[in-house]
Amino acid sequence: DALTSTIFGQYWPYPVQTIHIAVNADADAETIQLTIKAWTDDQDVELVIVQGGCGFERKDVVPEVVQSLLHKEAPGIVTALITESLRRGNEGMLMRPMAGVRNQTMILCIPTSPARGLLQAIAP
Repeated sequence: DALTSTIFGQYWPYPVQTIHIAVNADADAETIQLTIKAWTDDQDVELVIVQGGCGFERKDVVPEVVQSLLHKEAPGIVTALITESLRRGNEGMLMRPMAGVRNQTMILCIPTSPARGLLQAIAP
């Protein structure tokens, strides 16, 4: 599968209905978009974490797909993610996170490698 969706608690240990979507290398924009829409339009999900596909290769389209689906962006969360990543090293300069709300669901788009630390940095 290009995408793997699971109920997620490993990085986000808070009592909210959370879905984690892991984007594999062969995921295309339409598949990513349809998966996110299914979770945010038809389900009672409070948080969707989309992990991967945030680099600079041609196949890395997650930030653009997520941004096109958002009803409202959350630039403060994006700033916090980048700030935390820069605190840990220079790879924060190469991040393309995205965050915002679609319907009643918060969507976070984060890179694969430093996920745990980044999510802990923005946790309430």
